[in-house]
Amino acid sequence: MNGQHHTKSVKENDKNGFLSPLRAALAQAIQESTERRLSHLVLKPERIVDLNGNTVPDWLKQRYPEAVADVAENADLLWSAFSPENVFVPMEQARLVEAWRRLDEEGVFFFVTLGQESLSNFKKTLADKRTLEKFPSMVAIGNDLVQIGFTQPVLDREIIIFSYPDKHAAHDDLHQERWLISDDSLLVSVIASHTTQEGVAIPFEIIFGLALRASSTSVPEESISQPIRWYY
Repeated sequence: MNGQHHTKSVKENDKNGFLSPLRAALAQAIQESTERRLSHLVLKPERIVDLNGNTVPDWLKQRYPEAVADVAENADLLWSAFSPENVFVPMEQARLVEAWRRLDEEGVFFFVTLGQESLSNFKKTLADKRTLEKFPSMVAIGNDLVQIGFTQPVLDREIIIFSYPDKHAAHDDLHQERWLISDDSLLVSVIASHTTQEGVAIPFEIIFGLALRASSTSVPEESISQPIRWYY
């Protein structure tokens, strides 16, 4: 697969409050890319709700100032993204079913999640891949959207490579993100094996998805054959 590739340097001064430098940089990259995508859409939502129960980010409220952003059960713009304040929640089928249930008819579901090519360089050196978070593939998410009954799904992705100046900086940062690799001794070993003169580079695949809910209240039979728009 190909996709947009960006490289960002992760430094200690990137830290934002209690967030690790990696998480702060990842959250900023996701916000910038999401705002760029939303700028191409004409949306006038009345209610914005975060699927994961988090507070709707201020920048999203500012984009749609007339919408009510709350924790209501349903919304006409349902938002789900990797939250910098919380542990990563995979975009599995159960989450998509929940999104379908909570989205108003003719509503828009916009989500951002991490894909299976995240930490891909680490996976190649790990005999037991269960030590890594199970990231979904973009194809699997798209197929699930259609099978559940969402219409006009559009998915694309970016690969962002975060670089550290040395193995110590990489370990200090990733050690705080134990949801990625929980075994610290394994983390040390993996980072050491991927350290070069330029430092340590860690890729993350960020998947962006948008889909609509049809006006019918049940899953339409014809949804199974709907085309999915992929952007690699």
